[in-house]
This record gives sequence, C-alpha cells and structure tokens, in this order.
Amino acid sequence: MRLLKFHFFILCALFFISHRANSQVGIKGGIFTTQIDPSSLSLLNPDGEESVFIDFVEAKYGFQAGLFFQIPIAALMIQAEMTYSSNKYEFSVSDFQVGLIDEQVEEVYHRLDLPVLVGLNAGPFRFLAGPVGHVRLNKFSDLVDIEHLRTEFKNITFGWQGGIGIDILKMQFDLRYEGNFTKFGDHISFFGNDYSFDAYPNRLIATIGLTF
Repeated sequence: MRLLKFHFFILCALFFISHRANSQVGIKGGIFTTQIDPSSLSLLNPDGEESVFIDFVEAKYGFQAGLFFQIPIAALMIQAEMTYSSNKYEFSVSDFQVGLIDEQVEEVYHRLDLPVLVGLNAGPFRFLAGPVGHVRLNKFSDLVDIEHLRTEFKNITFGWQGGIGIDILKMQFDLRYEGNFTKFGDHISFFGNDYSFDAYPNRLIATIGLTF
C-alpha cells in the first residue's frame, strides 16, 4: 500500500499548505461510464480444448465520492483527490465443463481512486491532466463459481486522467476522460494460465464538487 501512504502524505501536505495559500479544499461526487470493447474470451483446458467461453455484456453506471485539495502554484495548480468508487460488470458465460450455456454473471469492484493532476486556470475554466492510481478495496465475482477458474486481482493499478472543469461560486463541475494501463479481465486464471481481454477499460467521469 505504498501508493496509498504516499497519496495520504500528499493530501496532508496540501491540507497544511491550504492554511497558508489561496487554495481550495472540498468534497465531490459523481457518476461514470466505463467504455470497453473487448473480444470474447475463450478459456482452454490442459488438452487445448475450449472449456469456458466468456462474453462481456455491459458495464453499469458507477459512482464515486471523496475529497479534493487544490493548490495554486504560479500560473498552474495541483489537484490531489481521494475518492471511493464502485461499479459493476455483467458477463455471459458458456461453461462446457458442465453443459451450461449462456449464464449471466457479474463482477462488482470497490476501490480508491487517487489522481494527482496538474492544471491551468483560464477564467472560470480549469484544464487538468495527470496520473491516477487505483487501490482495490473489495470485489465480488461470480466467475469464481466456474470450476478451475481463479480471480487474482492486482492490489494497485495505474492510469491517467484529463479533462475540463468550470467553477461557479463554490461549486465545481468536472468532466474527465480516464485511460488505464491494465487490460480488462487480466485477473482471470484458468487451469493456472492467465487470460485477459484485448481492450483497456476507459472511463468518462462527471462530478460535482463543493469547496470550503
């Protein structure tokens, strides 16, 4: 959890600086959609025969809520955030090991999103971009009910965010695009062999914040 400790240190430092600078501290919340266009996943048994076929169906709308700190530095600004997020994916599974065709299953993820963004103000508008870390808190997966299939989630994954915001009085409205460096479904292991879809999950995030 080095990333979480490092990010917590950044938040504490920005909170201390906020008492000495023209800074913004606040809460935020919003929704996001996950954009995924993976191919179907065919899992093979040790004899090289197709045993399980997994087809991605859809990603449900997710939500997030948390804190942010925004510190001006010359003409730029730094914005660090710590937000809890949750979302759900649905799959269609054909398990030929037991003769089961087209069962609907789901996975639910809970995690902390830790972006550290650099931005530029242009009147009421803000333009932000930077890296983001994702710390897994909990998960639920129906896929573990498939014989010989294991789910081995990474505790920390990374990506990036970029977007635009607008400030109206104490309200902040943001729209961001997020890319990730980890392929979708890379936590799936079948008969000890690792699998993943061919796509990287991307998110479109819309949030509303309130500064203090």
